[in-house]
Amino acid sequence: MRIIGSYVAELQGKAVCKVYAGKNHFAATVYEISDTCWPYHRTPSHSKAPEDDAYVESVRQCFEGLGCITGKFGAPGIETAKRMQERATLQAAFAKN
Repeated sequence: MRIIGSYVAELQGKAVCKVYAGKNHFAATVYEISDTCWPYHRTPSHSKAPEDDAYVESVRQCFEGLGCITGKFGAPGIETAKRMQERATLQAAFAKN
């Protein structure tokens, strides 16, 4: 068990993660990976506007409708769809001017 503690201390020392130790042996210890070491970005469960959800849903349907893709449309896909929508909105705004 001591070796694990030294590895955890090394990870914390190199700012790879933060460790929130449980208060006793019944409570879980939580390891939080630093943003610099983890490319995952949390996405909110609900978009800001209903049309945002509709756009993401249309991208999901297109992705899944391709048939040649075996992956799932998860959080990274949702984030990509939102960035696509932002770019399209910006392009439309510039086109009007």
